[in-house]
Amino acid sequence: MAPTDAACDLEIVLLTETAIEDVLALSAEAGWNQNSRDWAMMLRLGQGFGLRAAGRIIASSVALPHPPLFGWVGMVLVNRPFRRRGFATRLLKRAITHLEDLGLTPMLDATPAGRAVYLPLGFIDLEPISRWLSPGRDTVGSAPVAPIDMALVERADLAAFGADRSAILRDLAGRPNAFAMAKPNGAFLLSRAGRTATQIGPVVAESGGGAMALVDCAIDAIAGPLLIDIPDRESELNNLLTKRGFAVERPFHRMALRSGKDFGDPSRIRAIAGPELG
Repeated sequence: MAPTDAACDLEIVLLTETAIEDVLALSAEAGWNQNSRDWAMMLRLGQGFGLRAAGRIIASSVALPHPPLFGWVGMVLVNRPFRRRGFATRLLKRAITHLEDLGLTPMLDATPAGRAVYLPLGFIDLEPISRWLSPGRDTVGSAPVAPIDMALVERADLAAFGADRSAILRDLAGRPNAFAMAKPNGAFLLSRAGRTATQIGPVVAESGGGAMALVDCAIDAIAGPLLIDIPDRESELNNLLTKRGFAVERPFHRMALRSGKDFGDPSRIRAIAGPELG
């Protein structure tokens, strides 16, 4: 259904898990990888905002708090017939306001088109990130993995990321057939099956070599298409991905609103959890 003039006056509504079917259709239309479990997690741990028309949600955004210092803005989506009417900007600003009201610095991972919108709003570049994609393999070698020490994973992630996102990590690690690895030194890798591919990440390690070993093992152990979002500074890991048949699909820019400060120890973050999770 095409938008009408009345649609311009739509009021922002709070999203709950009852909206998952509608918002999943939005992310699928955009070609994004989120599945229903991803949406359920984000709406449970964060706050979603939407616009409703013709009995369904036609636009969305999500504010995901990572206290005590910052939070993530993501899932800014608009159904194609309703685009170019200012809806994305309205929902983006609503998510920003929500995080600022909580005393948190809004952060996000922007596409090049999004970055052009965010810069005039006061967002500052932190670092470039590239999404690498591989068609993967139908069959994989055996890679028995012992149960991981989630307390160790959470401590390592807190030091690297700068916020407690243990609820997210436990959700990812607890999904059926999730591939996860953790080393005694705190290096770890998690993954999640998405709508179109399995996303590898987050990957946290003090050394690049430790990260490469984890990613190499995951590539060997996970069947089907794979994607991983890697900071461009990770040249050795990028070379490994090239050798393993990955290619860059799209770039992102990690940004923060009115703050050039890096939280935690970003040098330990070898792959992010995803542009919607940080």
